[in-house]
Formats: sequence, structure tokens, C-alpha cells
Amino acid sequence: MPVAVAADERSLFHLPGAKDVRMQVIERQPGETNWPFTVDRGYLTCVFSLGKRIVMFGTIPDDSGDDGAEEAPRMLVISNNPIDLIFANLANRDLMRQQGDPAAVVSAFAPLFAAGKRLCDQPRGEVLGPGEL
Repeated sequence: MPVAVAADERSLFHLPGAKDVRMQVIERQPGETNWPFTVDRGYLTCVFSLGKRIVMFGTIPDDSGDDGAEEAPRMLVISNNPIDLIFANLANRDLMRQQGDPAAVVSAFAPLFAAGKRLCDQPRGEVLGPGEL
């Protein structure tokens, strides 16, 4: 008997593939004061994993190294759950602008979390302009 899942979920055992990933370049706009990252540009990413939509922010790799090798992107999990925001991002906390208490952190990331979930609804290959998510 198939397992019932909500409209925005997949089976817990679903392994994400390329068709399950949506990415969109986002960047800080001039005068934007509530940008929650320490870098001004990156990828907003949504992937179906662990049975639900996972929203992440990733840096854009810089290929200007001396050896010509491209560095791996650094990722942050974006969520409306303070536990996810704090503990899932321990390795890359320096990408998060200091917000203060957990409520302020959740408040800063909530608009990006909502936009990332909407990103999963977009057709593959769709490129959206600024402010369309």
C-alpha cells in the first residue's frame, strides 16, 4: 500500500536527483538593510530531500585561485525552525550576519524560506527576475 504524503512532500526514502533541485541567483540590493548573509550574492536553492523541501543558500564559487581549481560552494540551511538554523549551520555560521536572539534569526530568514519553497514549484530551467519569487 503506498504511503500518503502531503502535496509538498515526497517519500522519506526519495533520493533527490537533478530534476528535484531548483536554483536561483539572489543578491543584496542597494540599500537593503535586512540581508541575513555576510556575502552579497549567492544561490537560493530548493531540493526535495528527507521527505520534504529543503531550502538552502549557497555561495557562488570563486575560480580565481592560484591553481585554477574552483572552490566548493558553502551552504546554509534556511528554515523557520531556530534549531535548524543554529545547529544545521554550525560549519558555516560565518555566512550568517549576527542577528541576536533566535527569534530575530528566524525573522531574518523567514522571507527567504518562503521564497525558497516557492522556488521548488517553478518548472526546471525557469529563470526569474528580481522580486519574482
